[in-house]
Amino acid sequence: RLTGRKWQWGGLVVSLWLIAGFVVLTGASASIVRAGVMSTLFLLARYYGRNLDTLACVALGVIITLGYSPNYRLTDLSWQLSFLSLAGIVLFAPHIKKLLPGRLPIISEVIAVSLAAQLATFSLVAHVFGSVSIIAPLSNMLILPLVPLLMLCGLLAGVSGIVLPNAAYTLFAPLNFVVLLLLDLLRYLSSLPLAAVKNQQPTATFVVGFYAILTVLAFVLRRPH
Repeated sequence: RLTGRKWQWGGLVVSLWLIAGFVVLTGASASIVRAGVMSTLFLLARYYGRNLDTLACVALGVIITLGYSPNYRLTDLSWQLSFLSLAGIVLFAPHIKKLLPGRLPIISEVIAVSLAAQLATFSLVAHVFGSVSIIAPLSNMLILPLVPLLMLCGLLAGVSGIVLPNAAYTLFAPLNFVVLLLLDLLRYLSSLPLAAVKNQQPTATFVVGFYAILTVLAFVLRRPH
């Protein structure tokens, strides 16, 4: 946006370097690599004046990240949950939002996104951990608006700490307080009665059947009338 139309190529290059730097700084975990790949795809589509379908971008992200590390599909739970939640948001969040009151669009958006992600990851989470969170929509509604601000401030603090470590520690000390406050809030919410439902771990057959049903449902919802 800063470079505008006068230097679009330079803006693209700077943005791609920022994405690459963020991926490296955060340790290049599977979910971060996924986010970096998809951000790159959207930036390239915008640069070439194309509209990229979000679901197509998710599919491309799967192919590219598996090309980078084929083991992701079987051994990396964060990669699996990252793509499942994102696909759930793309496919189901708009339909869930239509069922919610429209008077508070921001709250409805957060609830719809949280429920869609939880729906898409429910079976795998239950299979791996033997429990499913019930309080997740509430906790997401409370903390989600703060996450982008915390990420930006954290990145600024990290860069400032390289140049002026002592000054950065003093300037960004309140950031540490906010993070600890959020963690305390999450601990409190998770300790509430019925915050999560514990059950016997579903079998692999149940997981496959669950996602087969979700796939059919997604296909029906995306078909043109």
